[in-house]
Amino acid sequence: ASCHSTGPAAVWTDKPSMEICSSCHDTETAGFISSKHGMRLAPGVRPTLSPISPSESPLSFTKKSLDAQHGCNSCHDPHDVNTQTASVDACLGCHNDQHSLSFEHSAHGKLWKQAANGELLPEQAVSCASCHLPRMAHSKDGTKFVNEITEAANKLVSIRVEHNQNFYLRPNEKMIRPVCMQCHSLEFSIDALADIELLKSNFTGKPSRHIESIDWAKKRELGGND
Repeated sequence: ASCHSTGPAAVWTDKPSMEICSSCHDTETAGFISSKHGMRLAPGVRPTLSPISPSESPLSFTKKSLDAQHGCNSCHDPHDVNTQTASVDACLGCHNDQHSLSFEHSAHGKLWKQAANGELLPEQAVSCASCHLPRMAHSKDGTKFVNEITEAANKLVSIRVEHNQNFYLRPNEKMIRPVCMQCHSLEFSIDALADIELLKSNFTGKPSRHIESIDWAKKRELGGND
């Protein structure tokens, strides 16, 4: 009733609006309306705009998703708290580019399958959301920490998912410290994100070239020549 009955007269609505979701999930909603997925639904911007659909994007999407309007329910079944579906299945239900299609056969995708089969702990799995919608620890003073739970432990309030999927996407170097380096070295992360073909294959294999900037920094630290 809290979701479907609105207004003083408690009028029943079959499809609750995003405002109903935001009445409880305010932080998640703020991230969502800051993203390309939800920016057209941001209050006070252009209230006449309809939710965006994949057909309006130049990216590659599945045919069945082209006319789907994007909202909270696009990724989350409101009657099911299974966040694993929102972590991978919801993404691949729309995104049809090479990077997305390569996920299941990548090293990341194999870890995800192992965790789904009970062979690994859930925190050892890597999903689409692990990189593009990372978990963030929110502290009392408003500071956000990405997976640095130990550092935030003395001020920790809650752990929430960053629902702005564009936040670490452009430029992708923004992803290095808060996401990539939770598992990989700085050197490997820089090389991997600079390899266009490796990006397309969802990081299947090793970087084909080495970015020398990290070597220059090491050399300078050791007192080498410029």
